[in-house]
Amino acid sequence: MVVGRGSATEAYPLFGFDLKDYDRLFVEKLELLLKIRQNEFVNWSGRFRPALNNLPVYPVSKMWRISMPAQLSRVYLWFRHL
Repeated sequence: MVVGRGSATEAYPLFGFDLKDYDRLFVEKLELLLKIRQNEFVNWSGRFRPALNNLPVYPVSKMWRISMPAQLSRVYLWFRHL
């Protein structure tokens, strides 16, 4: 699995997102991905997507590896405390 943001931002308005939320969107989606990685049933609420209430997620992976460049890591750590 590769986690990233892509190189183009033209699709943001097509999905109803605002570019000023670029970093917060990434952090929220990354946090959801990490929660899915840790749990077979997910409870989640965020700002940018509808809540998930005890939703089963399949297939359950036995092996995960997430690599995050230092720059993205700093953004993630900074925004998760907002």
